[in-house]
Amino acid sequence: MSSPQTSLTVRKLSPVTKARLAARAKDRGRSLEAEVRSILDAAAESTAVELPFPDCLLAVLEPGEDISPFLDSRRTPHRPIAL
Repeated sequence: MSSPQTSLTVRKLSPVTKARLAARAKDRGRSLEAEVRSILDAAAESTAVELPFPDCLLAVLEPGEDISPFLDSRRTPHRPIAL
């Protein structure tokens, strides 16, 4: 027996985000709807607190927002390399 299906409407999605999702879907050979469904399924199944890069950016930034402060907050110092 299959589970009942449901629909979700996302309002006020920026054209840039929609275009990026469409490009991602095309790269993976599936429809925009199938790509968004896949992203939502993975997010709902995940028990991890942090999303992988670059998905973590989509979760915290608005289109056009400066990314530098976010990246600076996540930088990890590296040991010097001996040449």
